[in-house]
Amino acid sequence: MKLNQVLETLALLTATGALVTSCDKPAGQTTEVPGATTGAPATGECLHADGCCGGHTPGDGSCGQDKAAAKPDGDTPAKAEAAAPAWAKTWTVAPGDMAEINLELAAGETMTAKFNSDSGTLKWNVHSHEGDKAVIHAQGDDATGEPAHTAAKAGMYSFLWKNAGKKPVVLSIELALGGSAKVHSTHPAE
Repeated sequence: MKLNQVLETLALLTATGALVTSCDKPAGQTTEVPGATTGAPATGECLHADGCCGGHTPGDGSCGQDKAAAKPDGDTPAKAEAAAPAWAKTWTVAPGDMAEINLELAAGETMTAKFNSDSGTLKWNVHSHEGDKAVIHAQGDDATGEPAHTAAKAGMYSFLWKNAGKKPVVLSIELALGGSAKVHSTHPAE
């Protein structure tokens, strides 16, 4: 049998459930299988399903495969801790006033603001500045939302909420930031 026929047969057996691979063998009873013969990536990353783990104990973190992920069949999702927001704040926004968060982003970094207000909608936007001109990237008029923006180039980007109503509105915000993105300043100031 040729190598590609063996690999096709193994793939068929795995897909039908006839072949089961696991990582519960003691290290002395296993041999590391080269990635080239199992379809594993050339990076050396272990793929339990490909049988190239070398017999370590699942969950010991020794191969990089033990990251939180759901099983493909949807039976049991792996345990994953809820990520805390990078930044959270609650403000009371007076009628006619605004709340704004200014962030420094590198090119390609993403910022997301999950927000909700207790009593009424707020006009919001995601913007940046080119000289004296504001460039609006997204906008809306909502009581809740989750606007996101990925920076096309490095610079300052802002989330802004304005209360156009006649009553104060309590605004709660949770930011999720990618890469080296960070909060530069806010209004009202912290």
